[in-house]
Amino acid sequence: MRKPLCSKASGSPFSARWQSKQLTPFCPIRDARHSATIALFSRLWQPMHTAPSLAPAKAGKAGLGSYFDWIFLLIVFGVGTTGMLSWALRLADMNVGYTVYYFHLVFIWSLFAYAPYSKFAHLFYRTTAMVFSLRSGREKK
Repeated sequence: MRKPLCSKASGSPFSARWQSKQLTPFCPIRDARHSATIALFSRLWQPMHTAPSLAPAKAGKAGLGSYFDWIFLLIVFGVGTTGMLSWALRLADMNVGYTVYYFHLVFIWSLFAYAPYSKFAHLFYRTTAMVFSLRSGREKK
């Protein structure tokens, strides 16, 4: 029988239930998830942090952006924040984690509900149009 990729650890820093939830010190799945979360927060923090400080200098040229520019960033930031927070609260065996998880699901739903109306929808629309053009023989030769 194959050994699982991430097995359970012995020892309990928080509670007895921690043993069933805690993974080994080296777990590629968990480490990839944490690295992706750090990358998400660092890439989202940069435009959200620098845009307001640049606003007075470039207000005539670019401006701060509109609702449509900011709502997508805020929703993705909310998904990441509530996801990591609900995971940490679940490991700490706190019941408030379920409430945070509910808000996490609300953010995920709003991400999918808002996606067709955002500027990022053109990424999918344009890709679909290019594939359709290629498959139907409409591309320029």
